[in-house]
Amino acid sequence: MRRYRGLLILGLLLALAGGTEAACKRSKAVLRAFVREHPCPSTGLRRLPCKNHVIDHVVPLCLGGKDIVSNLAWQEYAASLLKDRWEREQCRIHGSVCGAKSLP
Repeated sequence: MRRYRGLLILGLLLALAGGTEAACKRSKAVLRAFVREHPCPSTGLRRLPCKNHVIDHVVPLCLGGKDIVSNLAWQEYAASLLKDRWEREQCRIHGSVCGAKSLP
């Protein structure tokens, strides 16, 4: 959890410094690469869907995070709802670069 906290703080700092629209694009190739490298926690399979889990950007795109494999993590669906709420609030406060992600 400490790692995520540090990355979230970094994301906030990047957002305050400003971001670019290019940093917000989501790539299907990055998503596929993540699933190949990190099997689903609930099934162990290297494909989607993953029961009760979603793939989430550790540092939100709207706060300057990058759409790269190292910025992705599996997250339990229930926890993702809380983080999504926090992200929307932070993106609204700090000026979303590309808008908060939609719920799965």
